[in-house]
Formats: sequence, structure tokens, C-alpha cells
Amino acid sequence: MVTHTTLQVENLKCGGCENSVRRILKAIQGLSNVEVNSENGVIEFHQEDNPRITESAIHFLNKAGYPPMGESDLKARAISYVSCLRGKLN
Repeated sequence: MVTHTTLQVENLKCGGCENSVRRILKAIQGLSNVEVNSENGVIEFHQEDNPRITESAIHFLNKAGYPPMGESDLKARAISYVSCLRGKLN
């Protein structure tokens, strides 16, 4: 069974951020149809019916500086700028 998941994250500012988030999430097995919207900070995807996939997505988004809404701090914002730059360069 496939589940539609929506996450709202912090620090999603531009197309560079969107590219980085897409790259991160497309690398997770069992996850597909990734949509990223920097205007409202929303990420949507389809996943196999396995809660560990969502946990993995959140873990890797946190590492890249895009934590769930309301959980950002100075360190996450700084990391997100580096991730954004990588997204712009790719």
C-alpha cells in the first residue's frame, strides 16, 4: 500500500533548497513522487506503508538543515544555507 505524506519544514527558501531536498528524498528507498514547495515550506511524497520511511526522511532533512516546522535553531539555519548552495550548484 502507498501512503501520501505531507511535511512542513523550516528553512526552505528557494529553488536551491528545493533541489537539495528533492535529491535527499529521492535517495530514500520506498519513497516516490517528491514535490517540494519553497513558498509554503511543504514537502509531499508517496511512500510505501512503512513508518520508518517517514522517520528516515525527517532524519535526513534535519541533517540538511530542514527540520519540521517549529524546530529550527541557529545551527539548522546555517546548515540549510550550505544545503541551499549545493542545490544551486547542482
